[in-house]
Amino acid sequence: MKILLVEPDYVLAKAYKSILIDDDHDITVSSSAQDAVYNLSKQNFDLVVIEIQLAGHNGTEFIYEFRSYPEWADIPIIILSMVPKESFSVSPSMFRDLGIIDYLYKPVTKSYQLLDAVSDILIHDAWIK
Repeated sequence: MKILLVEPDYVLAKAYKSILIDDDHDITVSSSAQDAVYNLSKQNFDLVVIEIQLAGHNGTEFIYEFRSYPEWADIPIIILSMVPKESFSVSPSMFRDLGIIDYLYKPVTKSYQLLDAVSDILIHDAWIK
């Protein structure tokens, strides 16, 4: 699976990339929303994993911009953030509408939980096809 990881923290990006590569995923890391849009324009991805606390252009804005492009409309999103889900002001129906399939809170998320969330997408994708 080709995954775009949008993570501004270099150390965390390296750790998450390592976890996902060990599970045989192809990972591209972007440190900003602008870099993410650039990478999305250059190749196709199966999944976006994003921290919503981004400098200059927050992750929420990025998600809305991301969904405005028809060619990216079906790419699922996993939020992996330092912001607790309760503080993210999006309703459950809006989560579905935006294609956010999981919300992982970094301080309590274990590596296996990230891998499980990614695996759930693979299973769901295979089930749909």
